[in-house]
Amino acid sequence: MKDNKGFSLIELVIAMAVMVIIGSLLFLQIGAVSGSKVKECAKNIEAALNKARVTTLGKDEVTLTLYVVKDKGYYMDVTTTINGSTNTETKKVGKRDLVVKYSYSDFSSDSDRDNDSGALVLQGDTKVTVSFDRASGRLKADSTGNYCQRIWVSNKKGSVKRLVTIYKETGTVEVK
Repeated sequence: MKDNKGFSLIELVIAMAVMVIIGSLLFLQIGAVSGSKVKECAKNIEAALNKARVTTLGKDEVTLTLYVVKDKGYYMDVTTTINGSTNTETKKVGKRDLVVKYSYSDFSSDSDRDNDSGALVLQGDTKVTVSFDRASGRLKADSTGNYCQRIWVSNKKGSVKRLVTIYKETGTVEVK
């Protein structure tokens, strides 16, 4: 019987290569998971905005209120008014490990439009209200006279971002 005194250099190199490959795959999966949460939240917001606009162009009036519940996530109240009768439905749109920012500003250029440096972080008691004009589908001003035209969703590091844009003139919603 041969006396085994340890690993050969080849065995060590192969073991290290396998560990590097497994580590790389895990790192990529973690990035994909955080990116999917951002994408899902942005798509949930976009879907609610589009549904509210279409519903408002019909016979109902819809107001959306986006807010955060500490340690639980991001929620949206969908308030529908039909012939004076009001109904509010609450939907969870994003997980708590995301960051949502918003802006009331009109931007003069596309580079300003995509930049969230001047945006406000949705936190605490802050709520963002969005509604549409029944006759034209245009974005309506909130109770303070502002138009929420941009909503950014990102992970905590800011490495993955999605921008939800609401065009004031038409009420059209898009996600980038």
